[in-house]
Amino acid sequence: MKKYLFISCVMLTTLLFSSCGTNKASSTENTAQVSNSAESNFDIDLTGMSSTMVYAQVNEMITTPTDFVNKSVKLSGTFSSEPSEFEGVNYYFVVIADATSCCSQGFEFIYYENDNAVSNESYPEVGAEVEISGVYTSYDENGSTYYYVKADNLRVL
Repeated sequence: MKKYLFISCVMLTTLLFSSCGTNKASSTENTAQVSNSAESNFDIDLTGMSSTMVYAQVNEMITTPTDFVNKSVKLSGTFSSEPSEFEGVNYYFVVIADATSCCSQGFEFIYYENDNAVSNESYPEVGAEVEISGVYTSYDENGSTYYYVKADNLRVL
């Protein structure tokens, strides 16, 4: 009896571990295919996804940001701004809430017009619903790497 119980436990454990593993590369490709299947011109279009897919995609972009560098993205959410420690410099974010609004995530972005970053006065009011699109990229500051969207389009909804 103990032998059968042990074999059953081993088989169940093997089944659980083999079914839970995912290949990050194929997961990223599948997500990109989902967004492209909706006739999107973007590698990642969060605006056309269900709230569950948005949560999964945002989580993946935050946990493995290097997989998404140089990908074109489109997203919408609530505009937010935070001042930096440097006078006159602000950080800008699009805050995306999940379906239950418990786990919001902010994507930093910088808005560019004609390859020039726009002035602080050109951004919308904090709390405005916005949609941005651009390229997901990174910058280094004080020895750390940060990821952001280099936005070429900013629209207040």
